[in-house]
Amino acid sequence: MQAAVIASKRGHKVTLIEKNKYLGGMLSVAAMAPPKWEIVNIVTALAAEANEIGVEIRTNCEATAETVSENKYDTVIVACGSKPIMFSLDGREKIPCSTAVQVLAGDFWPGNNVLIIGGGMIGCECAEYLSVYDKKITIIEMLDGVAKDMSPNLRDLLLKKLKGAFVDIKCNSKVKGITDKGVVYEEDGEEKLLSGVDSIVFAVGLKPEETLKNSLKKRNISFIDIGDCNKVSRLQEALVSAEKATINL
Repeated sequence: MQAAVIASKRGHKVTLIEKNKYLGGMLSVAAMAPPKWEIVNIVTALAAEANEIGVEIRTNCEATAETVSENKYDTVIVACGSKPIMFSLDGREKIPCSTAVQVLAGDFWPGNNVLIIGGGMIGCECAEYLSVYDKKITIIEMLDGVAKDMSPNLRDLLLKKLKGAFVDIKCNSKVKGITDKGVVYEEDGEEKLLSGVDSIVFAVGLKPEETLKNSLKKRNISFIDIGDCNKVSRLQEALVSAEKATINL
C-alpha cells in the first residue's frame, strides 16, 4: 500500500493486487495483539489514501507470473510478505498444531491448555492475546529469556502482563516430541513431560514468502521485492523499503 500510494502520487498508474479479502497483510495480524490494536489505523489510512488518489485495488485476486506477464506492466513490485516457520516434530499428529499468525488471524482457535513453542515477541504477544480468554498457557523457549527482540520498556510491560496472567515460561528448553502421555521437552539438559496440552502453537519466526518471486524469475520477469518478502523486518523498515523502491521509477 505504501509503495502504491507513493508511486501514484508521482504520476504513475498503479494496480494493487491482494489475494486476501482485506488489505493489510501481516500488519492486520499484528494489530490483534492487545498493545497494538491502534496499528490497524495505519492500514485504514493507507487503504483510504490509495483509493482516494486513484490506485486500482483488486482484492480476492492472486497475482501469478501468468497474469503479470499478460498485463505487461512496466514495473512489478512484489510485497507478498512473510510466512510462519514450522518444523517437524515427532508425534505432531497427536495434538492440533498451528502458528501464532494463524491464531492472531482468526484461522485457528486453540483449546484450553496451550503450548506455545517460541518465546520471541510474536510468541509472547500471542500468549497475551490468548490469556484474555482464560487459556492455560505454557511458553517453551530455547534462549535464556523471552521477548528479547523487543525494546526493554515494552518487554518489561509485556512480561508483567504474562506474569499476571499466570503464563508458565520455560527458558533454556526445547521441545523433543509428542507422545500419548504428553509433550516431551528438555529443560537445562533434563528431559521432562508436559501433560494435558490440547493445542500447540508455533512461534519460531517468519521467513520471506518467495512463491511469486520464484515464478517471476523462471519467466525472466524483472521485479523489485520490498518488505518482508525481501527481508523479514519491522514496520518502519518495510515502509522505508517501499519508499526506496518507488524513488527511481
